[in-house]
Amino acid sequence: MANVLGIDLGSTYACLAILDKTTQNPCVLPMTENERRLPTVVAFCANGEVLLGSSAQRQAITNAGQTFSQIRNLAGQPLDAPAVQVLRAQLPFAVQGEAGDEARLLAGDEARSPAELLALQLLALKVVATDQLGGRVDRAVYTVPSTFTLAQRRALCDAARLAELPVDCLLSDGAAIALASGLCDAESQKVVAIVDAGGGRLQASILRCGQSKCTTLAALEDAAAGGTAYTQRLADHLREEFLRQHAIALEDDPVAMARLRDAGERLKRQLADGKDGEISLPFLSADAQGPKHLASAISRSTFESLCASLLERSVATVDAALRQAGLRQQGVDAWLLVGGGATLPGLRQRLEQRLQQPPTPLDHLAHLDELAALGAARVGTWLGSEAPAIAITEVGDAKLYAGKVAQRISEQVAPLSDEEFAAARHRLAPPPPLPLAADATP
Repeated sequence: MANVLGIDLGSTYACLAILDKTTQNPCVLPMTENERRLPTVVAFCANGEVLLGSSAQRQAITNAGQTFSQIRNLAGQPLDAPAVQVLRAQLPFAVQGEAGDEARLLAGDEARSPAELLALQLLALKVVATDQLGGRVDRAVYTVPSTFTLAQRRALCDAARLAELPVDCLLSDGAAIALASGLCDAESQKVVAIVDAGGGRLQASILRCGQSKCTTLAALEDAAAGGTAYTQRLADHLREEFLRQHAIALEDDPVAMARLRDAGERLKRQLADGKDGEISLPFLSADAQGPKHLASAISRSTFESLCASLLERSVATVDAALRQAGLRQQGVDAWLLVGGGATLPGLRQRLEQRLQQPPTPLDHLAHLDELAALGAARVGTWLGSEAPAIAITEVGDAKLYAGKVAQRISEQVAPLSDEEFAAARHRLAPPPPLPLAADATP
């Protein structure tokens, strides 16, 4: 039986899924004994070592300029694209290039395309899959935002080619989530709103699901309302508080700024757990009188006040998607909130008020962040079938759902030339081994 992977290479985490040969249901392939998902972070160290995942995250404070995240959202985009400009203001590493040309990253001592760094992540996922499955990856279905352009889809195909992984299908995140949730298997059709509050962007998808059909009616995104923007708001708040307390500006201190971003992320997670947040940053800076420290507490109400405009932007994106689909708030029968930002204080409450109902409970699913990979794995079982179990209809460039996706995209957007491919493949360092999960083979 062929090994068919469902791959969700997200902007913050990556997840793998495959059909369980015993239960015939999709299941997640864990990355390690302790991790079901891989942080999509790549770091280049001074000694030439390349780190991936959690090990890359752990050294981000002391190596911020060479620790790369949100790579998927930069791939295939020109430097002057609005979404790239938003990310450049939030991320600590340099995003280079000329206006109109694809953004490039100064990784190590070379300017590299984001596709090269995506390929490193895919290589690590490939090692996990082949080791646990005991064989090669025969076919693969990838999830991407519905709003991705052909150039962004081409960049992912280039990354897969560099990693020597197949590309059989690019499936929109919204459709994948709907398929995994079981909403498409209902006996009656429903209009479903899926709000994916990811790290790099917020995306709202409106779908009609049920009766073995999954039709995307509309999809919109806001690159300025992702989880990274909330982290940056908290980091800015801490920086301003430190300035008020000690009259020391930290903008030109990369290590201090990296510590503030890390503290902002920790505060965000504490607040998401339903309690007030507290952080302590000793020796954050120093002056002639000695070292200066920062201790700060923030309440959920303060967080909502700081991030009120981001929360409203999120709701406005959902409103705009509904209008694009020709619907009002009352026209939604069910909705889901997924992604790392799903637990942000205030977001769920605002969406409940706007959509006039709570999110649809999915008690049979323990990890909502794995839905996209599970949906992709489910589609993988239908590849080559003339009568798939669920008929999927996409919008825009996402209509390139059918098989031979890589070839069809190549007809419209030029892939890497042979010379570019050879140079990029030569630069790829083999991924460091991950401690594989024990007895994880489905």
